[in-house]
Amino acid sequence: MDIPNIVDAVNKLYESRSSVSAARSIWASKLGHPCERAIAYEQTAYGEKNKPSASLMQRFAVGNMIEELTVRDLQDALKDQGVRVEQTNVPIPFNPENIGGRVDCVLVMPDRKTFFPVEIKSQTPMVFGKIKSLKDMYESDHVWMRCYPAQLMIYLYFTNCENGLFVWRNLNGGIDQLNVTLDYEYVEQLLQKAKRVNDSVQRWKDRYIKNHTDVHVDDELPARIPFSGSVCGDCPFMSRCCPDMVGVAGIEDMLWDAELNSLCKIREMNEAAADEYENADKKIKAHAKAVCAGLGKGQGKTIITKDYMIECKASETTKYDIPDEIKKPYAVKTPTIRTKIIKAVK
Repeated sequence: MDIPNIVDAVNKLYESRSSVSAARSIWASKLGHPCERAIAYEQTAYGEKNKPSASLMQRFAVGNMIEELTVRDLQDALKDQGVRVEQTNVPIPFNPENIGGRVDCVLVMPDRKTFFPVEIKSQTPMVFGKIKSLKDMYESDHVWMRCYPAQLMIYLYFTNCENGLFVWRNLNGGIDQLNVTLDYEYVEQLLQKAKRVNDSVQRWKDRYIKNHTDVHVDDELPARIPFSGSVCGDCPFMSRCCPDMVGVAGIEDMLWDAELNSLCKIREMNEAAADEYENADKKIKAHAKAVCAGLGKGQGKTIITKDYMIECKASETTKYDIPDEIKKPYAVKTPTIRTKIIKAVK
């Protein structure tokens, strides 16, 4: 019998588990999102929400495993200090702002009167150790990172706690923490945002649900934000919102140009091949370097395979190892353009 293709099987498993449903409240984890319309869509347009991909579903599953592991680790590590880890995944109290959420866990101090809500977040090695303050999150290029402070602040506010903490868990191992103090001014901004979203959703319901008119018209919802690649590009409602953005400030007509569209398709078709090329090229050069180790300048060797000859020759390159204190005064910032190509969901 052939070895089963476990990659396809697992991907299909997670694809079958992917689904969308209507939100009955504003999730605390979404309240920090810069687009109020996207928050409202969770309640009004969930049927058009792009389902999470198999890879994203697997990331969620790994995140849940790490959260469970971290809670157990905290329980074992802190018990000798008399600190108890309790109330895992307990919903925040009902509130008139219609904000929902679940606190990952709570640290109960030995006096049994002081407790600190904890939000556990897994991080890639590229991110782990770099988030040292709330400011780092507020100014992050990643929308999901900007949502973190709002989530914990809401938890602190509705549990009447002045202090709480993030626990960061590196996917490669390691743990870190960021202690947080309740920021009442920021929370007030979040509550006002929640009110605006709630009011818009209620107007939408009054007009379209009760009167049985077109539910696809969004003029009762919060205003659309100016197009942002980092915000709109990863939005699960892009297929609903973006088609109406033609002509909006910040969107160039060339985004819909037929030739540019063809080039994007070509790029997508060859992306995997380019990665394979780069990987193979690196391995070939690494092998050649090992074979030619110890050769003097101008000396060479030829590596013969079944179908190819790889000529290698030792040479020298000039590198200027200039100390930073000398190089820094000559640093010049030059304009550059970064691009991110996002495939539209049909």
